[in-house]
Amino acid sequence: MTQVYHDKWDGYRYNVGQAMDWPRVWVPIWDVASSYGPAPNFILPTVVPQLVQYANAELALRAYSGGQLAADLDISEASVTVGPIKVQYDLNAPRYPIYRQVDMMLRQFFKRGGGNSVQLMRT
Repeated sequence: MTQVYHDKWDGYRYNVGQAMDWPRVWVPIWDVASSYGPAPNFILPTVVPQLVQYANAELALRAYSGGQLAADLDISEASVTVGPIKVQYDLNAPRYPIYRQVDMMLRQFFKRGGGNSVQLMRT
């Protein structure tokens, strides 16, 4: 999970010396209001959310079942023809596997916006 999601997580690592990305501090829970009005509550810095644990277990199961989570890929040609069979590659497609179920479990813990954008809230 660290290799794929490290730059996407909201908040910061709890301890500078920790090896993994969780636990984290300042990770907002956007769908639970705080006592400060529209400002979010935050996940406790000593907690690894249940969905992060489930996603980690899902990836572990896939790896245990014989699948490589980060297989080597070598697509250097746009198309390959062998006899009557022709395969056309999408050169704009990601060059790594995407685990959509895991992405959907974790997306609430990702940074919102990007670059110089900020989230706007109606008051």
